[in-house]
Amino acid sequence: KIVLSALNSKFVHTSLALRSIAAYTKKYGREVEISEYTINNEPEKVVADLYIKNADIYGFSLYVFNKEETLGVISDLKKLRPDAIIFCGGPEASESCEKLLREYPSIDFLLRGEGEKADLLFFEAAEKAGCDLEKIKEAKPLSMSYFLNGKYVETEGVPLIENLDDIPFPYTHEELCG
Repeated sequence: KIVLSALNSKFVHTSLALRSIAAYTKKYGREVEISEYTINNEPEKVVADLYIKNADIYGFSLYVFNKEETLGVISDLKKLRPDAIIFCGGPEASESCEKLLREYPSIDFLLRGEGEKADLLFFEAAEKAGCDLEKIKEAKPLSMSYFLNGKYVETEGVPLIENLDDIPFPYTHEELCG
């Protein structure tokens, strides 16, 4: 089970990134669950809600406005679910990767660049490895940064999606029409 999560700035805002990744991965037969919160939610309640979802993999979007709150949620969630794989994507996950991974060892992987294709490849590698963290790292999924045997690893990036029509429309009818 894969849960993609974001702490948005307000309840009325939704994460286009999560929806775009979910729509793209669904096109290729992978289902992900989206769990959104706001930076104003109590961190303990966010962690409790994510814990209850009992996912094998949790992915988080890191932005300037939510980085501090999200990193706190990740640290607490990893204490409760040390076996779960946690990765981050987004603008703040793509900058200073080695430093961020050193400062937050509860993050297993950072995804760099466009998330749609990179997430799909990562999910496929995780499934093939049986969600074994070390086997995933040894598979070296594209566009990922992580530590393997104490050494920082940054894999080759995935090519950009040239035809944006390859990405399905991210919003469901229910989200648009209520």
